[in-house]
Amino acid sequence: YQTRDVTDNSLISHSLTDFWGVDEGVELYGSIGKFSYVLAVQNGGVPVTQDFTKDKAVVGRVSFDPNSWLHFSVSGMRTGDLDAQNDYLSEIWYGGGWFRSIGGPGTTRFHANLIEGDVAVRWRSGYLKAFGGAVCYDDNDPVGANGRSMFFYSVEGRQQISGKLYAAARFSQILADKGYPITGAGSSDDYFFNYSPTAFTTEIWRFSLGLGYRFNNHFLLKTEYSFEGGKTVGGESRDQEDVFAAEAAFSF
Repeated sequence: YQTRDVTDNSLISHSLTDFWGVDEGVELYGSIGKFSYVLAVQNGGVPVTQDFTKDKAVVGRVSFDPNSWLHFSVSGMRTGDLDAQNDYLSEIWYGGGWFRSIGGPGTTRFHANLIEGDVAVRWRSGYLKAFGGAVCYDDNDPVGANGRSMFFYSVEGRQQISGKLYAAARFSQILADKGYPITGAGSSDDYFFNYSPTAFTTEIWRFSLGLGYRFNNHFLLKTEYSFEGGKTVGGESRDQEDVFAAEAAFSF
């Protein structure tokens, strides 16, 4: 999320996981030498100023920057138990949607636990970044065991070509062996709000290529083509979700 803003993001799209969200709560952050930290306790669900369970979301990150060109971090989150009927969705975004219950009508609680590692190497004319981790989902469905793990990763690079012109690329992927509602660049009606288990996505990938021209620190033009593919539990191929986009950004 630290490079999510349009003027900071080298590409137009984001990684497939696209972890992001704004939630009510308290946050503590700071730095000690070459280490920095963040710790937050939040409601966890979408409803604003209201929480339907006593359990809270807890988020933490520890970063280490040994020098100006190298960065490491480890982060984790537990969404806390969310009410399947009233909270309905997690506040954190995931895969073009959110975390939601996949349990049957008797399910009253669901949660997701996440862990991620990040590394970044920077040089004068570009950078290389990578991250990867896992998500563990579970709920209290009285008629079935829905617990499952999902794995994700992303690799991104940018290089100045000439003057203010740069090229960027990113490959990201989510692997969900038992399937989960993941929208990606597809239709949310087909892949997120569809409660049929056969519509759940088992794997999805995105490969983005882009060019950008930064006139100055306040004005940026960029264009991108993203290839996206995957498959569902039912065997459907998700191979018609490519995106072409152009964007102009001005900050003040």
